[in-house]
Amino acid sequence: MPIIFSCIEETSELSPSDSPYFLVYVGDSQQQESDVKRVRHPSWDDNIDAGEGRTANVDFTVGGFDLVLIALLEEDWDNDFLTAKVNDVRNTMSNLDGLLQPMVLETQLPEFTMAFSNAIKKNCVNDDLIKMRRVFNNQTLNFKGDGAHYRVRFET
Repeated sequence: MPIIFSCIEETSELSPSDSPYFLVYVGDSQQQESDVKRVRHPSWDDNIDAGEGRTANVDFTVGGFDLVLIALLEEDWDNDFLTAKVNDVRNTMSNLDGLLQPMVLETQLPEFTMAFSNAIKKNCVNDDLIKMRRVFNNQTLNFKGDGAHYRVRFET
């Protein structure tokens, strides 16, 4: 599944260029399964400026995308979310898989967003969480925070 993003304005960090990356949560309400992936390319490190965009493909272990949450982060000194921390966020979110039910998903949404946000903040040492948003298929959303403005689209 591709994530397509454009940098409208860089963060207010000291570095002249950004090092963005994403944590993406997907939940399948039919199978009551979820997955979390980090989307980051080394070529993005201190190399994303206003007016530039990138596309990245990501594969998930679930088949349905009934709930998609995307967190945009800015790397400061080395990436905070190496494999162990991504696994911690994934495990936190998989504890909510029983709530992934088609008829009650919308009423449970605050629990998912709070859990995802808290798991990210718990594992974030020096990187900056720009914004977290719920994304629907092919919807382009604005992510603004820390002086930055990005447009992001997730396609299923």
